[in-house]
Parts: sequence; structure tokens; C-alpha cells
Amino acid sequence: MQNSPSIAANEGPQANEDLTISEHLDTMRSEGQHRPGEQCFLGSDGDNYWVENGFLKQFLAEYGSVHPSDFLSAHGNDWHSVLFANP
Repeated sequence: MQNSPSIAANEGPQANEDLTISEHLDTMRSEGQHRPGEQCFLGSDGDNYWVENGFLKQFLAEYGSVHPSDFLSAHGNDWHSVLFANP
């Protein structure tokens, strides 16, 4: 029987590094909130962020399959600041 190589806990990507923007949003969705025509997301800061359905649909169609680091590299901004800045 061969021993498998040990992997240090601090090696490799973080657990959420492989998630796309769409997958991140799925984990942030706040189901207990309701406003007609908007979706609510719970930010890591504990605040609720409301996004208009049409803008969310457009944003996800364009960037949903993108990884956050790729979005940052391409746009110079974190995807949160772009999506949640929508008035």
C-alpha cells in the first residue's frame, strides 16, 4: 500500500477560489427578503444589497461564468463593487 503525499493546510487554492461569480451569488442570496423587481444578497460585511432583476440578469449573462479574479484583472474593479453599485 502506498502512502499518499501529505498536503499542508496552507497549500493550494482557497475553497471559494474556483467559484464563478454566479456561484458566489447563489451562496449570497437572501431568500427571506422581498422587494418587487429586485433580488437581495447578503454581503460579507453583513449588509443586504438589492439588485434590480433586469440588471442582475444582464450582469449574469455577461459575467456569471467568469471567476472573480478574472473580472478584477479585466475591469480593475471587484465584481461586488460593480454589481452592488447599481442604483
